[in-house]
Amino acid sequence: MEIDTPPSVYLSPREFTGMLVDRQTSRPLFSESGGRIASDLLSTVDREGDRRWIFRVAPDGRWDSGDRIRADEVVQRMAQGTRSPQQRWLAALIGRCEVIDTSTLAMTTRFAVADLEAALAAPALSPKRADAFSGAYAREPIDTRRTLLRSISPERAPDVELVTTVSRARGRADFARGALDVGWGIGVPASFWEPTDRGPFLESAPLDMFAVVVAGRSTPDREARRILHACRLSRSTDYGVLATASRYSDTRSDPAPALGGKGNVNWPLYYTPFPPNAELARDLAAATAGSLRPVAVTYNELLGGRVPDSGFSLQIHSAATTGDPGLLIESAVIAGGLATSGAHLREQCLQVWGAGSRADRRTMAEKVEPALDRLLRRRVVGRMLPRFRTPHPLPLPRSGWFDFTQLRRQKESNDG
Repeated sequence: MEIDTPPSVYLSPREFTGMLVDRQTSRPLFSESGGRIASDLLSTVDREGDRRWIFRVAPDGRWDSGDRIRADEVVQRMAQGTRSPQQRWLAALIGRCEVIDTSTLAMTTRFAVADLEAALAAPALSPKRADAFSGAYAREPIDTRRTLLRSISPERAPDVELVTTVSRARGRADFARGALDVGWGIGVPASFWEPTDRGPFLESAPLDMFAVVVAGRSTPDREARRILHACRLSRSTDYGVLATASRYSDTRSDPAPALGGKGNVNWPLYYTPFPPNAELARDLAAATAGSLRPVAVTYNELLGGRVPDSGFSLQIHSAATTGDPGLLIESAVIAGGLATSGAHLREQCLQVWGAGSRADRRTMAEKVEPALDRLLRRRVVGRMLPRFRTPHPLPLPRSGWFDFTQLRRQKESNDG
């Protein structure tokens, strides 16, 4: 199966493909299936009020050694998550996590949370053991470009070899000659594949993954507001990105207004060279009448925050966890009181997490989105479109963290 980043990148839990691989090797606490959250390693057995949840570990939850996964291992992993700077939202969300017995645990949230199970579906929250696996696959490195996911599931799903392609053109050529069974990418134009190419080229359901322009900490507020307001993608983009100004609506944004006021006419816009980022950066430079100057940086520099604070950066944001509140995960930090904000914004964030129905949570999240983005000095400019080259459609969840054992059913269909 094609993957567009090397193992040094996709084995990092901070990166989308890292979470996707983690989903295969570590059994998730809860999983996303058919647009709904389902019990997996954990199931909810009781709720006490609107903040305390009781969970039970599945009897078949085991490490590849055969040992049962214990409740204290889940609690330990949650404690590790709350101390991680990358998962500050979890510390804001979970006030206490405690063991009841070897297979039962309780979590108490800092504020009312209507759908804690969706938040717990993040692959990064799965319990871990050194050199042990609890998912359907064990990970075995092959070389600098390939990793084997060896099936250890009772269903005996096929092994999956992750192959890093040096370019999309190489991936397409490898698929055409039969060296790849699955070709895929995010932000891939429909025109990249010819109608005569072997196999269907399927446009999957939209992912919760967005192109976002973020102002650096040292960029003056006035310049940040002025330029972010003008950041819009053209309506005729053909590089696998849907122009939109919201995480909750695919309505195309209005044409960019003319920039007003006098300011620095050459702010750097830092981006990584993965496609289609260069095209996005050029489009944004045009939209801002040259006030943004595209500057390529390495992936590690951008991910590690090692670009200058003065300027702007083009970032690809994926959901930290499932569900509509997960698209604005910073709302948990504000709701939990771990970030400074106005009282009205905090109340709105509390409503996002506490709304009883899925429709209400989405409505609340869409309402708070503009204010939260202004506070964080950023702007959504597009939704990334995934495309898969497979014999049969993949039921891809919005998070993109699909289960590789689904490939078994495809293979069985082909063999039949």
